[in-house]
Amino acid sequence: MAGDEPRPVLAVASAAGPWRPFGEVRLSARRGARADAAPAFDPIGNVPPGLRLAGPPARLRDTGYRGSRRGRGVAVSRVARRG
Repeated sequence: MAGDEPRPVLAVASAAGPWRPFGEVRLSARRGARADAAPAFDPIGNVPPGLRLAGPPARLRDTGYRGSRRGRGVAVSRVARRG
């Protein structure tokens, strides 16, 4: 893809703080069906450094993603979950 493609910015904010960017989405070349099916997005196991998940929704998501990881045969360390 061309270098002028849009790059959505990922940002986070607390209830009392401003939005802070922490990443962006970059699209590169097209992928085949097998490679396209492989990615798994796990926001519980891949918390960006300096961020943390909080509150009841985070606990519910942790339970759901734990089941998903178990079904895919993937493990995540406690350090990764803490962010």
